Amino acid sequence: MSWLIWIAFLVIILALQSAAGPYLAIKGVQPDLALIGLVAFALRKGSVAGEVGGFLTGLMEDCLSFPLLGLNAFSLCLAGFLAGWEQNRAKSIGLQLMVILMASIVNSFSILCLSTFFLDQVSFQPSVIKQVIIPEALYNVSLGVPFFLLVKLLSKKRH
Repeated sequence: MSWLIWIAFLVIILALQSAAGPYLAIKGVQPDLALIGLVAFALRKGSVAGEVGGFLTGLMEDCLSFPLLGLNAFSLCLAGFLAGWEQNRAKSIGLQLMVILMASIVNSFSILCLSTFFLDQVSFQPSVIKQVIIPEALYNVSLGVPFFLLVKLLSKKRH
């Protein structure tokens, strides 16, 4: 897919997450559709593109909803870079899902740590890992399968 299609894809996913995210929540845990789309983008385009895509996607998220501008930009930039780093290794769907798991955990931990440090609203408690971070990462992995199949289908149609 071309760069413009990827940018439109990430913007649509971000809009979908903003509109439908609360309705997709299971026991208070929402999937991070933007992160899943970012991982798909980074695995196709590489670490530098993943880093830039993560920064821009995170900045859009920050502008829409977060009290600390740059928090999501930093965490998604880091997650996009790490996901893109696996570009040449994660060819199977199983490895791609493992990259989503890793990116979800990195993203959630960085948001938790930075929120605790800068906002002093969230305290770092072990229950947060068990009740939020791990369920969200597993939810993202479960939604990653249709995302990757959609990206694969769209990529094949273009060639």
